[in-house]
Amino acid sequence: MHKSIPGIRWVTLLLTLLFLHGCGYHLRQSAELPTSISPVVIIGVNAYSGLGRELSHRLQSNTVEVTKERNKANTMLRISSYQKKNRTLSVDGSGKVAQTELLHTLSFDLLDASSKTLVPKQSIKVSRNYINTEEQKLGKTTEARQLSEGIEQELARIIILRIQAHLK
Repeated sequence: MHKSIPGIRWVTLLLTLLFLHGCGYHLRQSAELPTSISPVVIIGVNAYSGLGRELSHRLQSNTVEVTKERNKANTMLRISSYQKKNRTLSVDGSGKVAQTELLHTLSFDLLDASSKTLVPKQSIKVSRNYINTEEQKLGKTTEARQLSEGIEQELARIIILRIQAHLK
């Protein structure tokens, strides 16, 4: 014979919420960029590439206009030395690649229209690992592409957050 205490669920919920609040958990918010940097031109990366599209999207979602014309821009987001590398981390007994690392590195800075530095040059590295299996070759190709897209999203998010932190 098991009796359930009616308020035990509410007490458990309340304790869970207090724990989450106490540990500093909060939902991720979008960055708050100053509108004075608008419009921005992105230099050094193709506007139609994954990183170019992601940067444009994140800037626009923070009410910053993006332009493709330098002479109309108040600021320039300059991406330099953007590299994508695949590196073998391990091989299996037959000498085939068992684990691969995808590594994307870049440097960026933010300049105003007169080329004065607003955000000094900073470097970012983001990597992801995945396991290769011969049986799932097609799926692993798709996984590698998705991981690469995820890295580009992470790079764009970090760039926006660093700009926000520096311009505050």
